[in-house]
Amino acid sequence: MKEKIIFPSPLMTKRAFAELSGLREDQVRGQIARGYLPVRHIGRLVLINVARLAQECIEESEKRK
Repeated sequence: MKEKIIFPSPLMTKRAFAELSGLREDQVRGQIARGYLPVRHIGRLVLINVARLAQECIEESEKRK
């Protein structure tokens, strides 16, 4: 059975993602630098691609079943 996942926006700023995830903003920047978090560049903005992150987590959990 597929679970319904609801998130405020498919893209988030580093600050918004940090607040919702409970991480510090510098931790989020570090995870981006290491390639752990998918991002989307729009002009100078670097936004966390929450939709892609959620999809990757779903696929990973399905592989473990």
